[in-house]
Amino acid sequence: MKGRNLKPRAPPVLELKITFQHLHTVNQPVVFFPINQREQAAQTSSEVLLALAVYEKLADIVREATNLAQRAHQQDSQSDDVNQNRAHTGVLIDGSRGTGKSSVLVNIAKYLKQHDPGLEQRVHFLKPLDPTLLEVTDDLFLNVIVAGLVSDDAIQAARHGGDDKANLFHEQLQRLGNTLERLESQRDLRGLDKLRAFMGNQNLAQEVHLVFKAGLDLLGKQLLVLPIDDVDTSLDRAFDNLEVIRKYLVSPYVLPVISGDLALYNDLSWRHFHGKLLKDSNADSADAVDRAKDLAQEYQRKILPLQYRIEMPEVLYYLRSPIIGFYDADRKPVPEITMAHFYSWLEAVLNERTNGSENSYLQPPVKNVRSLAQLVYSLQSQIPELAQVIADEGLDPVQLRRQVVIPMKVSAIRTFKSSYAAATRIVNKSANEAARRQAYTEFSGTVQGSPAFERLRGLLFFSQDLLKNYCQFSAEGGPAYLALTAQRHWWNMAVEDHVDDSVLGTFLFQPMTHRHHSLRHFGLHADTTTWLDITSERAPHEWLESIPAETIIPYPSPEPGYVLAKVKLDFGSPQASFAAELLLHRNFYTTSKRATLACSGRVFELIVASFVSDVSTGDIANLLQRSPFHSLAAVAATKTQLIASDDDEDADDSPVSETEADDVAALHAAQIEQLSASIEAWRTRHDLYSHSPAPWFFYNVMNKAFNQAAIEGGPGHESRKYLRPT
Repeated sequence: MKGRNLKPRAPPVLELKITFQHLHTVNQPVVFFPINQREQAAQTSSEVLLALAVYEKLADIVREATNLAQRAHQQDSQSDDVNQNRAHTGVLIDGSRGTGKSSVLVNIAKYLKQHDPGLEQRVHFLKPLDPTLLEVTDDLFLNVIVAGLVSDDAIQAARHGGDDKANLFHEQLQRLGNTLERLESQRDLRGLDKLRAFMGNQNLAQEVHLVFKAGLDLLGKQLLVLPIDDVDTSLDRAFDNLEVIRKYLVSPYVLPVISGDLALYNDLSWRHFHGKLLKDSNADSADAVDRAKDLAQEYQRKILPLQYRIEMPEVLYYLRSPIIGFYDADRKPVPEITMAHFYSWLEAVLNERTNGSENSYLQPPVKNVRSLAQLVYSLQSQIPELAQVIADEGLDPVQLRRQVVIPMKVSAIRTFKSSYAAATRIVNKSANEAARRQAYTEFSGTVQGSPAFERLRGLLFFSQDLLKNYCQFSAEGGPAYLALTAQRHWWNMAVEDHVDDSVLGTFLFQPMTHRHHSLRHFGLHADTTTWLDITSERAPHEWLESIPAETIIPYPSPEPGYVLAKVKLDFGSPQASFAAELLLHRNFYTTSKRATLACSGRVFELIVASFVSDVSTGDIANLLQRSPFHSLAAVAATKTQLIASDDDEDADDSPVSETEADDVAALHAAQIEQLSASIEAWRTRHDLYSHSPAPWFFYNVMNKAFNQAAIEGGPGHESRKYLRPT
């Protein structure tokens, strides 16, 4: 295959001396996505951190909090009261699962070390805390927070210094421990002992405040950044954990940075308040829901202020980014290719010539950053070769998308685009049309082989196979897997002899197979309620009950077929008669009656087959023997159809010959031979042997064609009599 053995050029040495403020204005990669990145939060270099805008905003918040903490440190010990400095400064990193929230918590220190080393030296970052570390017997998330502080490596090293600051930290830790002990035991105390325990609880926030200060003094820092990873993960304790943040993490010496899903926080919060409002009562439950949601919104506004909320970007933001490049397995930049190129490549691999109009766009199976990393890892062998083509031809992402499907040089496409744009600006109508025709004429005269097209087509085959393997276990990869499985089926048909196989005998074109065990990983999201509207009067009840409620992707209703008059059909010539046979299906209605149906499925299947491979006489004969594709007779195989009352006069009482279809093939042997030869000549004339078409394109044609057939040829419409002889 062309282009497979080319040596990649040595990557240039990139000096990343780009200032913090200019990250979003450069035209070359400043962030690099490792092509062999396994799932891990911690990174070895800030150059691989994707969410630049998130890090930038978080750095600003840390800078502001550090300045406030510095002023608090300047207070004397007597006025250092948490109640005088109380503030809710919790930062929320908002995002759904897999968006990279944990990575931000782990790598913010590394980011600041490169982009603002002076700030990083004033701040101490604790390791992210996991609320799920609470044992069943624990009831206070504050225990986990204090344990995270004490077990910090820097704190442990400083404590062994034995100086006054270490002793003060130890003493303050003892006071906090005693207070926590009284808090946990107060439910078992009585009398004055319980009163003393409650008095100690009033000072708990102050003791926590002083422990944070003592720890900072010990380290010689001004602010503690306390990352808390996914408070909402532990659903049964999520609200209690938020309460700990509200009560105790209000010191100017600590900045809580919390990751989680704001929508889930909101759901947990209002349900908690709703339960409290309706405890032991169901009165005014509708009003209680509204009241609970208002309470939850204000509660979250208090502990997670709006100005401190940072939303993680959607994965599409990364996929379209021209400033994200790739690192190879040796941690060196892969030249010329960006994430935007990679996204265009994915679109080409899946959609090819499909233009995306009318819901025809096949979305790449990338749900979040986690799935993006796994997808890049699966396609890592193709990225350097793709980059080589991009580098050799100087392709931008748009040009790459076009070059995959247009076998012409990029320069010719650019010239046509420029000429056509100039033509459209001409005011005079006739001159405008003439200029546009001239642009097309000149463009058609430049048709010639494009080395880039040939190399990309070779890469396309391997990328489709790798992507199919990835999609097989991806919950969001169902549509792509159906299309890519069909693509492999068509590749096999093009190079092997599959006389008995239907070109449409694959999951993409067979909705009744979507409960196959190999598709069990995919969600079913497309309902089939419209099927019942069209087939309910023609299909038996037991089959209607077997229709799947949902399929992976949408499908038109199976074509029931339109009953023809019970008279001998004479079409005047063998050619016309053969063309009619492609549309006709003689189907049993009951054990005693049958009718001739007109269906469009065989014609559609024949057209698709002619794009995929040569169509032999045996293929056409087999086509005539099968029920028309996506007809009710094919989808509800072995089931008898029903006769509508107005069709009964067209039903035939005569017995049916089992060899009738064979007789049709024998009768039209000459026409079948001629059609097969014509298809072969047509494929040769258009050089279809060097290209396998995209099944996704024909899936969309199928939807359009069969939906249109149902509209224009439905019961009561005049076109249902279009084969009645005059």
